[in-house]
Amino acid sequence: MNNLESMKNIQRLQAKVDEFVSDQSLPDLIDPPSMTDGLYNPRDPAEYGKGQVNGKKTGTAPTQKAKSKIEVQLMKGSNVEMRPITWLIDQWLPMGKLTLLAGAGGTGKTTLALGIAAAITSGGTFPSGQKYLGRSNVLIWSSEDDPEDILMPRLAAMGADLERIYILKSVREDGDDRTFNAATDLDSLKTVVDSIGGVVLILLDPIIGLVKGNSDKANDVREGLDPLVEFSQNQRCAIIGISHFSKGGQGKDPAERVLGSQAFTALPRMVWGTIIDKDTGDRVLVRLKTNLSARDGGFLYSVEQTQYNGIDTSIVTWKGPIEGSSHQIISNAEAVDFDGENGSELGDCAQWLKSYLEDVGGSQEKKVIADLARANGYGNSSLYRAKDALKLVAKVEGFASSRRSIWMLSINSKNSNIPNNSHNSRALNHWDSGNYGQTGGNLTCKADADHFDWGIVL
Repeated sequence: MNNLESMKNIQRLQAKVDEFVSDQSLPDLIDPPSMTDGLYNPRDPAEYGKGQVNGKKTGTAPTQKAKSKIEVQLMKGSNVEMRPITWLIDQWLPMGKLTLLAGAGGTGKTTLALGIAAAITSGGTFPSGQKYLGRSNVLIWSSEDDPEDILMPRLAAMGADLERIYILKSVREDGDDRTFNAATDLDSLKTVVDSIGGVVLILLDPIIGLVKGNSDKANDVREGLDPLVEFSQNQRCAIIGISHFSKGGQGKDPAERVLGSQAFTALPRMVWGTIIDKDTGDRVLVRLKTNLSARDGGFLYSVEQTQYNGIDTSIVTWKGPIEGSSHQIISNAEAVDFDGENGSELGDCAQWLKSYLEDVGGSQEKKVIADLARANGYGNSSLYRAKDALKLVAKVEGFASSRRSIWMLSINSKNSNIPNNSHNSRALNHWDSGNYGQTGGNLTCKADADHFDWGIVL
């Protein structure tokens, strides 16, 4: 092969190399850029030249999303401004907190709540006879009762100042009306409440209607109620959410009878319960759970039919205080008659249960009692009816896996084992010692409440 042929072969080889290179995008021939190799593997195609290779656009490296900055916020205890609980109703209805009102069907829960609203708007009275000195505003959301034939007639019949009652009808979004959603609409509600001014109470009936998920799941309930708890705290207003007792809960701890997840009673700082006294037909209001005040004592009330401007409606009438623990009061109200005579399965079971508890010192774990009852030929139905007939007190001890239910013979509440821890709480009790709504929304206090004893908290 002469030199001429060698040169031609070299030229042909060079042409093939040029053809191969011209068909390839330069970035495709280089390893993808990395975070650690920026010097030898630059991301910017312009660093290769002008951003093009042989007239073809080069590839660009994908952009990386910056991570959000998360910081834990701390507050020194010495920087916390301590303040006492502010009471709208002394020891019963705290401001800035969520209160749950639950009870059996037919106890007049809505009428009871409306009676409180009527007193707040008009300077009426609460169960104890204390007079509310202010004239404040109330906001009501109800998905069960219409304002025209239920809510307004009841409020008017109980003397409410209807100019101070505001009904949350719906939410308008992009020109269309829809139902209120606590998860998304609280900012808009805050704007409305601020524009009204002097709103000290919000009624939500039923509160379960504001839980968009499964009301039996704690996470769904918390997702629905957490915004309400925060709203109440920020607005410094009281919120009463109305709920129901589950069916077949007689004999259980009262707080465990609330319908739905236990989160319904865990999140509120105050839980009220209502029940019907089987002997008298009166209704009973008690505090089922609270870590803000004592739990003993309650009030008797009745729901009576009346007319307002020719419209049939109902009102609540308070009949005075009742003594005892919430367990005792409810147990006594629900108890069936029992004359102590033998001859029936109920009578025999009740006699056996009473004798057994007396022999073991007055109390025993429910599971132990149930096992012994079965061994003696008594079924669960007879056992629970006997418990009610004897007016036994049920309480819960322990937490989680160590949680257990205890049944005990009824004793005088004054002799019960209740810690005597004094707690000095400023009671801004507007029923007899304060005023709200007449001083630009500022609460005023004339006197501190007496010390009171803490009750046993569930």
